[in-house]
Amino acid sequence: MRTPLRAIEGYSTIIGTDYPDRLDDGTRELLRRVRAAAHRMSQLIDDLLTLSQVSRKPLERRQVDLSRLARAICQ
Repeated sequence: MRTPLRAIEGYSTIIGTDYPDRLDDGTRELLRRVRAAAHRMSQLIDDLLTLSQVSRKPLERRQVDLSRLARAICQ
């Protein structure tokens, strides 16, 4: 999943840096969006990998004071 994503990000960066005089403002904005979306997708892949590791661990059951937790979050 990462290899095609790196290619998209890399090629869009190359286009933006090698051909800046041929790109109008709209095209530069589109390339910026492509790179931003590729970066976000990379973060999502990392998050999915982290989630897959967490789900492999056995559950730890314990009592939790939800009122105290909610107060801590609000503070």
